[in-house]
Amino acid sequence: MTKTDIHDVPTFLDEYKNLDIHVMTTKKGASLTQLHSLLAGKISVLVGHSGVGKSTLINALLPHAQRVIGEVNEVTGRGRHTSSSAIALPLSPHLKLSDGWIIDTPGIRAFGLAHIDPNRIIASFGDLKEVIAQCMPNCSHNEKSCALEQWSAPNGVINPQREARIQSLRSLLDIKLD
Repeated sequence: MTKTDIHDVPTFLDEYKNLDIHVMTTKKGASLTQLHSLLAGKISVLVGHSGVGKSTLINALLPHAQRVIGEVNEVTGRGRHTSSSAIALPLSPHLKLSDGWIIDTPGIRAFGLAHIDPNRIIASFGDLKEVIAQCMPNCSHNEKSCALEQWSAPNGVINPQREARIQSLRSLLDIKLD
């Protein structure tokens, strides 16, 4: 997470502690030795909204990169696109793949599932395909009569893994249907 000198580190980062995800924070002028060693030997991609500091971080890690950076609009709080395409940069001046590479990407303006047909979301849950085929036509998969309800609790006992899969599906469908 960049720009922790401007904003406090959000508490939601605590949710990543039990996962195999390295959470690091940076602020202007801080040492990047730990981050550089974490990236060494890997191909890494920086992804985020415009103006969050992806190119600034790359310039701090790799002074030779000379990535163009822009200002964040004070009114909207958004950055403007300065990176128009992704570019892979070597972590060492020797250009050896084994030393590691970092990829700077253009900023993301927005992300959503509104343009995706709900049937395509459902199709991505291959393990639920046969169960969903038993649903009534036009089932939203939130009704008590949904076939997923019976599947998640065979013999009246909830199977936590099955319930988690159903909740994942439902959360994506809720985002889509809103």
